[in-house]
Amino acid sequence: MSAPAKTPARKRAPAGMTLIELAIAITILSVASLAAFRSFEQAGQQAQGVLARGLAHQVALNHAAELRALGLTDGRALPDQRRMGPYDWAIRLDEAPTAGNLVEVAITVSATDLPGARLVIYLAAAP
Repeated sequence: MSAPAKTPARKRAPAGMTLIELAIAITILSVASLAAFRSFEQAGQQAQGVLARGLAHQVALNHAAELRALGLTDGRALPDQRRMGPYDWAIRLDEAPTAGNLVEVAITVSATDLPGARLVIYLAAAP
């Protein structure tokens, strides 16, 4: 009797990823996704601050233009509250005389829980 013919051994196909490899990959992707989400959230908060700061600066510039147009004496009667955008802004003026017969006027604009602005201008002293 003759020995049976040996069939060539089949090569096994790669089994793919194991369960532990899959769990590690999902964990890494989850951590990366969480980091990206927090980064986008922080960028959104900063953008909100930039908008509020820009509006506050514009309110200060507008108030400075009105003070220059009216003069310091009449400008003191301007309202100390303004609404621009969705915010109500409080305006405070701080005056200090200078040696050159000018008055340094610091215009401070603020709103609750928002960044504000400060602008310094010089006006002729009232006669």
